[in-house]
Amino acid sequence: MRDAFRNTIHALYFAMVSSSWDRKRMEPNTGNYLATPTQYAESIRAYLRCHFCDAGRSKVVLTDTWYPKSGWKRQRNFFPDQFKDFNGYTLRMVSKPLPPIVDFTRDTDKPGTSIQFVDCLEIRMLRAMAGKLNLTFRAFVPTDDQWGQLLDNGTWTGLIKALIQEEADFGTCVFPSFKRNAVVDFTRMYASEPFLIVTLKPQRLPQYLAIIRPFTMSMWIAVSVTSLVVGLSFWFLHRGLWELSKLTTRTREQFTDPPDRSTMTYAFVYTWSLLLQQTPTQDPSDFYGRTWLSCWMVFSFLVSTVYRTALFASLLVPQMNDPIDSIPQLLKQRGWTWGMEPHYSVGWQFLTESTVPDIQKIAKALQVRPIAEEMKLVSKGKHAFFTWKNYVRNFIAAEYSDRYGNNPMHISRQRYLETNGAYWGSRKGAPFVRAITKIQQRLYEGRILGFWLNQIIQETAKHAKNKNSTISDIQDDEMLVVLNLSHFQGAFYTFFIGLFLATLALVAECLQRCLSGN
Repeated sequence: MRDAFRNTIHALYFAMVSSSWDRKRMEPNTGNYLATPTQYAESIRAYLRCHFCDAGRSKVVLTDTWYPKSGWKRQRNFFPDQFKDFNGYTLRMVSKPLPPIVDFTRDTDKPGTSIQFVDCLEIRMLRAMAGKLNLTFRAFVPTDDQWGQLLDNGTWTGLIKALIQEEADFGTCVFPSFKRNAVVDFTRMYASEPFLIVTLKPQRLPQYLAIIRPFTMSMWIAVSVTSLVVGLSFWFLHRGLWELSKLTTRTREQFTDPPDRSTMTYAFVYTWSLLLQQTPTQDPSDFYGRTWLSCWMVFSFLVSTVYRTALFASLLVPQMNDPIDSIPQLLKQRGWTWGMEPHYSVGWQFLTESTVPDIQKIAKALQVRPIAEEMKLVSKGKHAFFTWKNYVRNFIAAEYSDRYGNNPMHISRQRYLETNGAYWGSRKGAPFVRAITKIQQRLYEGRILGFWLNQIIQETAKHAKNKNSTISDIQDDEMLVVLNLSHFQGAFYTFFIGLFLATLALVAECLQRCLSGN
């Protein structure tokens, strides 16, 4: 019977008792003709189930007695708020570490061992509740050390299993899901914890590409195609019109340009020399050629001016590669890997059970490692780490921030599971969930929880300030060096490549003349 009413908040039991059993004689009521001094009136006792009256244990207590003549003796409220005072009840908590929300030390290395909370959001919130509701708490870890995963046989593991089997009153920092909602009740969300991607901050692009960086690829293609078209038109003005003169009344003597200038090779070299701002050695002698020369020189001047201006600006301001802010961006990167911790929680379900094609591609190549190993790979570049916002912020502050607070990690702007966060989970129908939720609601709406969370992260960074020597790449920008030889790597590479090609062309021409006997 006791287990049947364990989730019932208000339970009253009425018992009829003879007044002779009370051994109390009722005073005669002269106003009631039925009452006589020899009669014994009956009474009705009302018993209330009190959840935390007996030093925090459930107990049945007598709340009032009803008499036929005088009515209820105490006129007590039969449905008091039983959850204002827990009378020293020991709240049983099952927990997994997720700093800065939950952090603790284990008493032993055994499965299911008890734990001692260190400074974290949970311990601060528990202390506030303990003072308000007059309760204590005791915490332990799940026997299998898992958050809670639904197995193929329909059973649960880890923290969710402990709540279903009522081994604990609450599970701290539990993330809800559709499947978990069917077996566990949740309080309100007290800390937002979206799912995101951590990568290395954008790095400087290679300096050997600085020479082609002022223009986009489409712009380079447009300039190249235009140069080819203009070169063909220049060749046509000389060679083509010279050939067409056979069919007209005009004679070849009207085209005074030498025959070697009518070759296609000369036309393309002449066109590119103007584009590179090289002064031509001899101008075209005909009207069409001069008109072509004037238009192409103006175009070349505009293009070269824009290029030099953009090149100078790109050399002054270091250019970075694009940051990774979403899954589609990550999939477009070549040679990248990604992973997450072996939590197998809501984040794991999001990646492995999604029907979105991009997320399915992520799941196929997803690697599983501890956070320390994942972050080492992230620091080396070309690796992404899927994790939780505040959790990774605290880890970065502790392990990768320098004394100025700088760190080399980039947290994506795109957040997944935005409505997700830290909740307390409890067994289905637990009557005390509402009282706990009220306290959490007040702390959340007063922005106390958010203040505590930021304070814990800042304190973590302070403790790690002198321990870490990681220097952010951003600090390199403080050096008062505007241009140096490294900025001109592309120009040197282009020069040597051009010199090599010119040498090959000269050797090929010499071999051709030797073989031809000239």
